[in-house]
Amino acid sequence: MFILNVIKQPVKEYLYKILKIPYSNIGVPISLLNHLSKDNPIVLIDIGAYDGSFTLSLEKYCGLKEGILIEPMPNKAKHLTYTFCNPKYQVFNVALSDKSGQEKFEVNDADFTSSLLKIKREMLEFSNINLGSTNTIDCITLTLDDIINQTNIEDIDLIKMDVQGAEHLVLLGGTQSLLKTKMIWTEFSYKALYENSSTFTEIYNMLSKSGFKLIEVENGFRSPDGELLQGDALFINSNFLKSIKK
Repeated sequence: MFILNVIKQPVKEYLYKILKIPYSNIGVPISLLNHLSKDNPIVLIDIGAYDGSFTLSLEKYCGLKEGILIEPMPNKAKHLTYTFCNPKYQVFNVALSDKSGQEKFEVNDADFTSSLLKIKREMLEFSNINLGSTNTIDCITLTLDDIINQTNIEDIDLIKMDVQGAEHLVLLGGTQSLLKTKMIWTEFSYKALYENSSTFTEIYNMLSKSGFKLIEVENGFRSPDGELLQGDALFINSNFLKSIKK
């Protein structure tokens, strides 16, 4: 059984089905869809877009007015550029962090575990995942605020974060963007699986201070001994809470 907060959309959909965790037939968790209106297009920021499955799923369900896809791995970003050629989409081959610049990005053979942060390979929780070797690449980093300023987006309906423990860096670099964001759907870990990575408690505290309330939590994957390690959470900005579909 896979056990990480790093499982990407296609793998996650398959495993959720096996584990009987509620999942819609378009590949998006039901607990998120409950807060979106079908055929009511939204503005989406997909951070850690990987192969674009999450964005495509929401396009199918509610439609997108605009979609910003952010992916640090060059081969994945190239694929996204070909897939999302409609002008309403923009693809950024960067990693989001708390500052702009250039950093080392760790690409594992199991590329869904790749991150700005070093994975803790020695942890027993990784014993049944073949991480393979690591290739370190130079990666441009921008902040979330940089991205929003460049794209001139006025309002954000949904931010999705899938950044392998670097959630706190994204949030630190997005203080202005969060003010005009309605919802955040983020993966999280209950314990640090990467060096200097954030956990659920840190993400919760940061978003709470930014005016977001925790609305939904979905259990994710467990270690071989049954310990719950990962989940997904929906946070909604208090300023928009009453206008979101219940």
